[in-house]
Amino acid sequence: MTSGAPFHYVPTCRAQGCNAPARYRIAAPWSDGTSSELKNYGLACENCRDLLLADARARRARLKLAEGEIVGEVQAFPMA
Repeated sequence: MTSGAPFHYVPTCRAQGCNAPARYRIAAPWSDGTSSELKNYGLACENCRDLLLADARARRARLKLAEGEIVGEVQAFPMA
């Protein structure tokens, strides 16, 4: 049963203990040679952006890539 009210989702920051609204998507361009997308590392608020960005970059550095797979630089993309 629906109430007729529109669904409204507010994504939140993924930093431990933070529930502030997310303002950034932490992600890196990814490709396997046939398709490409943004590889998501998480969502961040303004205050936690640099912490989560550094964590994502460290995780990116530990990746073992398959043949033909490419992962670009991890960046903070502003959310609309």
